[in-house]
Amino acid sequence: MSKNDKTSSNKLGNLSVSVYPGYALIQGSYAVRLNEGVNQFQLEGFPVSFDPSSIHVDSVEGPGKVTLRSTSFRSANLTPQTVQQRSLNKKVTVRYTVAGEEGEREVKGTLLNLYGNTAVVRLKGGSVQQVQNVSGFIFKGVPEGLANTPSLSMTLEAETKGDYIVHLFYKATNFSWQADYKLVYDEAKGCVDWDGSVFVNNSSGASFEEALLKVVAGDAGYEDSNTGLEMMDAGGGQRAGFTLTAAAPMRAKSVRAARVDNVGQVKSYKIGKASIEDGQNQKIPFYMATTVPVQRECRLPKMHHWHAAGSSERVEQPVRNRFLFENTAEHRLGTPLPAGSVAILQRDTEGTYLKSGGGQLADTALGDKISLDIGADFDLKASRQVVDTKRELGKKLAPQRRVHGAQEEPAQQKVHYDRTCVVELYNAKSYAVEVVIEEVLGDNCELLGDHGLTKTGNTDYEKRVHLAAGEKQTVTYVIRETQIEMAEEEETSEEEQQ
Repeated sequence: MSKNDKTSSNKLGNLSVSVYPGYALIQGSYAVRLNEGVNQFQLEGFPVSFDPSSIHVDSVEGPGKVTLRSTSFRSANLTPQTVQQRSLNKKVTVRYTVAGEEGEREVKGTLLNLYGNTAVVRLKGGSVQQVQNVSGFIFKGVPEGLANTPSLSMTLEAETKGDYIVHLFYKATNFSWQADYKLVYDEAKGCVDWDGSVFVNNSSGASFEEALLKVVAGDAGYEDSNTGLEMMDAGGGQRAGFTLTAAAPMRAKSVRAARVDNVGQVKSYKIGKASIEDGQNQKIPFYMATTVPVQRECRLPKMHHWHAAGSSERVEQPVRNRFLFENTAEHRLGTPLPAGSVAILQRDTEGTYLKSGGGQLADTALGDKISLDIGADFDLKASRQVVDTKRELGKKLAPQRRVHGAQEEPAQQKVHYDRTCVVELYNAKSYAVEVVIEEVLGDNCELLGDHGLTKTGNTDYEKRVHLAAGEKQTVTYVIRETQIEMAEEEETSEEEQQ
């Protein structure tokens, strides 16, 4: 077998960068000329932090059959010390100083040894010179096997000499992306202009020029990284997590509507060509929609067990606003939307944009109904209070015999607690609103009488209340809670005692 006497050193081309939360899949190709037999070449430009176990050679295109023999991974190892060590027995230019003279002198030759600031050099003709007070070296090039980024050394065996293209991909850590939405709300028309962007952060330690950028939303699963191969960085150690660099420049790339692909259980958003520099944040518009109809709803959220203790203390609670959308083409959306932060913007009386609310959008499939909590309302006030509790004895339960022993457990019986609950609402706005009161009952609770609440789930209820401008209104209902307690002894008359 012959070995290619020329080792190539280059970076991947035709790059594709698919960004997930916390990492990215980097795909690319490398053009190389292979001799017949065994060939070795080195790829550079890998991120400071990447997963070596993830590197996969997808295919090799060319005139003949190619067999992958081995791949080896090397951390960034280009240092003054390693360059000097790899330059032994090679031609260099040694720079040195002479006591009492200004400037530096140079001597050219083959570097035989170096200790401290003294070099041993073989000169042209065979004589050897000891050079003291060495101040530096000039090397003809970077010695083979050294790189300032992590590198991949690959051994391929080709049956036919010719030009080949090697396609591969790997996983790079310290990438992130997040969606951000700005919704300009026209309250009079009941619609919003929807503007979605993604922020892509690259803190991997490498830059990717003119790459096809995609972001991936959804659950792509979890891979156990405890394989004995650590995430590699310049020191050969592990680099966990990432930090968004506030000082990093932020660039904006204009994309009006990203193409969405369904890939298994995730969604891929094709952003387009972009240069993704290390340490840089990019803001990329990816989706826009205008005059999207929205329904605004005011809700008093449910509070679990607020009435269970029977306390008569008044509980103040904010009324929250929700925006309701339908993710359909008929409602001027109609595309899968990745989870992200949402800011609601409105103009004040002077025409200035102000943020009037905000929330978090969950991953939203095509056809989903969106219920977005955007914050508490300044002008709507609410409180809950238990104003009365009545205790009523219920049915006695038969005594239970203990499992170990003949003694019976004390008798038990049901006890009912009927609690009168009052919800007070106040609308300080200059126009009428509807407030939805939410209530949730425990498994041992029920509503009594004509309560006026509608059941919406197993234990969930709600009531819609219309409030005129400046109106206060009280809603009252009774919740019965049933508990199991020790049976009370029945009182006996004087005749029964005699």
